[in-house]
Amino acid sequence: RPARTLHRALKYNPKEGFHHNRKNPLPGTLFVVDESSMLDNALAASWLRAIPNNARVIFVGDIDQLPSVGAGSFLKDIMQSGVSKVFRLTRVHRQAEGSLIAEAAQRILAGKMPALDGDPWTDDFAWISPPNGLPSFEINEFIQNAISAMVEGFLKKGYKKEDIQVLSPQRDGMVGVAGLNNSLRWLLNEKGKPMSLDEEEEPFALGDRLLVTKNNYDKDVFNGDMGVVKSLDDDGAVELQMEDGKVVVLDRNERKSLTLGYAITVHKSQGGERPVVIMKCSP
Repeated sequence: RPARTLHRALKYNPKEGFHHNRKNPLPGTLFVVDESSMLDNALAASWLRAIPNNARVIFVGDIDQLPSVGAGSFLKDIMQSGVSKVFRLTRVHRQAEGSLIAEAAQRILAGKMPALDGDPWTDDFAWISPPNGLPSFEINEFIQNAISAMVEGFLKKGYKKEDIQVLSPQRDGMVGVAGLNNSLRWLLNEKGKPMSLDEEEEPFALGDRLLVTKNNYDKDVFNGDMGVVKSLDDDGAVELQMEDGKVVVLDRNERKSLTLGYAITVHKSQGGERPVVIMKCSP
């Protein structure tokens, strides 16, 4: 069955709010909400108000994932309340048996240090550290160079450019999202020539991977969606081939909600499933 975001299901309108509510409930008798750890209290309340009487709601999620950006820990609180039935899944299916990713996650949850001796070219979990004694002002340069070398290495191993995603927990700085995007775009889109109409606009190039940072209900693209630049018009419009297959054109005003997506924040990546993930971890 087709899935949709809660905002789409509730038919959200920025001017009028949610079309479905207590007075105009959703049609249906069974509702399954995935990624429920991302629900904040306000959205969860709006969702539950729109559920018809005698319907059943199943929340699926992982309370050990990142919490919601908005206020509240809805899933964790409702699980700990004792009001609802709770079923915990303990067997990992996403990674194969013996996966170092799954093992590292379980050790972290238990308060233990994960094994850091994995080989990045053969194992599914590895850690790269700067040399002992490296001055602090050189650590960020080491990290940026190491990430670039890893990207080049995976491309040589046969991975596609779209297979690789770099993450950072911060936006600014040399190894934040902005700095990493500036260095990665030349590795992952070496033929692109950035095009900008003025100094205040972020320059994009043909073939650039872009991230949508704001919901656009008119164009049916939403915060966190990814697309690749197919064409750039002189008037500032950007044509994007979205990852779900559709093609959208965003005009000059709408392009302000686009940014480079070679490196993104950890929050933006939640729910992503790329074969290669390189995450920067440093103070």
